[in-house]
Amino acid sequence: MLTLASALVVLTAATVAGPVVQSSGADDVEYAALIRQYSRGDFQRAMVAFAKWPAERVRSVVRTPRNVQGPDLQQTKAAAMLHADVSMLVAVTDDRLSRQHADLARRLGRS
Repeated sequence: MLTLASALVVLTAATVAGPVVQSSGADDVEYAALIRQYSRGDFQRAMVAFAKWPAERVRSVVRTPRNVQGPDLQQTKAAAMLHADVSMLVAVTDDRLSRQHADLARRLGRS
């Protein structure tokens, strides 16, 4: 189901740059690809793939950027929405992971 917020992400999405991704390891490349996939409208596949990541892996690649503008802002918005959607997706099966994604979505939303 396409939410209004998800539709806004699709309409305003830009290319994936670097501020949401912490370093340049393989997980980071996959995280950036998931954000790009989500921002292009492939919500379900991005969410399902990201929901399989353990909490430690999520924590290792995400950082909260500050004073983000331009294309980086669009990437950050897409990342926040992806985390919010994954939080809802895993809420029934993994409360801890759900809270982690919700917290990250809030932090990214404040950027």
